Amino acid sequence: MLNSDPKKINVAQKDTTLSKVLSSSFLLPGLLLPTILFFGAAVRLFSIEARSIWLDEVTSLEIASRSLQAITFGEGFDSHTPPFYYIVLHFMLELLPKTVSSIRLVSTLFDLLNIALLYKVARVEAGRLPYAKLLALMVSGLFAISAFPVYYGQEGRMYSFLIFLVLLTYSLSQSFTAQRFTRWHALAFIAVGSAGMYTHYYYAFFLFGLTVGLLVANASQLKRCIPWMMSCLAISLLFIPWLRVVFALMGSGGQSFRQFTALVLPYSFFRFSAGYGLMPLNQSMKSDVLASVMANLPAVAGFCLLFGIAFLLGVRSFVATHGRMSLPLLASLIAPPLLAFLISLKIPMLSERYLLVCYPFFLFLVTLGAVSLSSKRMRNSFIALLASCSLLGALAHSFNPNFQNTQWKTVVEYLVETNRSETVYVNPHYTASVPAQYAPEQYRIKEFLGPDFLQEPAGKVFWLLERGGASSVTPETLSRHRIEVLDESYYPLGNGLRVVLLQRLL
Repeated sequence: MLNSDPKKINVAQKDTTLSKVLSSSFLLPGLLLPTILFFGAAVRLFSIEARSIWLDEVTSLEIASRSLQAITFGEGFDSHTPPFYYIVLHFMLELLPKTVSSIRLVSTLFDLLNIALLYKVARVEAGRLPYAKLLALMVSGLFAISAFPVYYGQEGRMYSFLIFLVLLTYSLSQSFTAQRFTRWHALAFIAVGSAGMYTHYYYAFFLFGLTVGLLVANASQLKRCIPWMMSCLAISLLFIPWLRVVFALMGSGGQSFRQFTALVLPYSFFRFSAGYGLMPLNQSMKSDVLASVMANLPAVAGFCLLFGIAFLLGVRSFVATHGRMSLPLLASLIAPPLLAFLISLKIPMLSERYLLVCYPFFLFLVTLGAVSLSSKRMRNSFIALLASCSLLGALAHSFNPNFQNTQWKTVVEYLVETNRSETVYVNPHYTASVPAQYAPEQYRIKEFLGPDFLQEPAGKVFWLLERGGASSVTPETLSRHRIEVLDESYYPLGNGLRVVLLQRLL
C-alpha cells in the first residue's frame, strides 16, 4: 500500500459526508461492488452483438482454433501480437462454441474481473485517505459504464485480458511497496509478467514504467528492490525465445497505416474520456478530420475540458498526498505513450487501443481529482458531471446508429436478400474471411487478387465487395472486358464498403 501522509491531505477533514454514508449499514457496502458489477455486465452484454465482426476478431477466432503447437510457435499468423491470449482463448473455446459471440463473451468476463480488481487496486492506492472507499467505488463504477473499456469488453481481442494482467501486476507492486513481497509474490509476479509480455508488446512499456517508478521511489533503499528486479530479470529471460519475432517486426517497418503520430495522443485522450460512440471513426471522419472535429466541437471540448481538469487536479492531489510514492503509478501512466511515441517516430506503432494499458491509472487520477476537492459543492458537482458524461458516452456507444464497425453483416444480409449471385469477390483479399463468417455455406467467397473475375464465363453475375469504398477496377477495364455494372451501393460506416453487382456480357 502506498502510505499517505495525513498532514498533506488537501480535503477538509470535517467534510467526509459521502464517505460516511458509504460506510453506513443502511447502504450495505458489501452489496455496492456487486451492484456495480451487475451494471457493468448489463452494459457489456446489452449490445455485445450489435456491431459486425471485423478482421481482427476473425483473426482471434482463426488463431485460437488452431493447435497449441501452431499457436505457441506463431505458425500461420503474422505474430503482430504474441501468442498467450490465443492460448487462453483456445482453452476457453473448448468450453464455448467457436463463434464470434463466444470470443466477445470471454472479453466481457475478463472485463468484469477488471472492475473488481480495479476496486481493490484503487482502495489500496488510496491508503488512509478519508475518501478512500468513495474513490475506489467511483473508479470501479466509472470503469463499469465508461464507453472506452466497454468497447473492448465487447470485442473479441486481447485488450480486456491485457488490462487484467496490468492490474494484477500493479496489485503485486502494491504488495512490494507495503513490504509484503514474499517468494510467492515473486513467483506470481514472474508468472503474470511473463503472461503479459506474451500477450501484448505494450505490456513491456507499462512494466518498464512501473519498475522505474518503484526504483526511484525507493532510491534511498535500493537493496530492498532486489527481489523485484530479480523477478524482472526472470521475466526478461523467459521472453528471449520470442525476441526473434520482435526483431523481425522491427525490420518490417511497423504498421505503416498508422499515420499522424502527433495526433494520436490527443485523440487517445478524447477516446479515453468519451469512448467511440461520440464522433464515430467512420470513413467520412477519416477523410476530413478537421471538419468532423468542428462539427462535434461542443462534445469534444466539453469532454476534454472536464476530464482534463479532473485529471490535473488528480495528479496534483496524488503527488501532494503520496509524495515520492506516487511515482510508480505516474510512471505506469506516462511510460507507455512516451516510449510508443518515440519508437513511432521511426517505426509506426502508436494507437489509442494499445494505450489501454494506461487507462486504469488515467481513470484513477480523474476520479481522485473529483473526490479530493475540498468544497463539498464543487466535489459533488464534479462527481455528478463525470458520472453524467460517462453515462452519455455509454448511451452513445449503445444507441448511436452511426457508431458501427464496417458493415459486413449488413452487406451479407443484403446479398442474401437480393439473391442475385452466390459468387462474391472481396477486396482487400485478406478481408475475405470476414464476410465468410456471415455468408451461407453455398456462397463462394473469393479473395480479390487483381482483376481475376475477368475470367468469369460470359453471362456470369457476381458481386465485388471493396472495403474503403474506392474502386479498384476502372470503368475502362470493365468496358474492355465486356463487364457491365448492374447495381452499386455504398455502406459508409466503419471503414466503408462499396458493393457492386457485375455481369460478364455474352
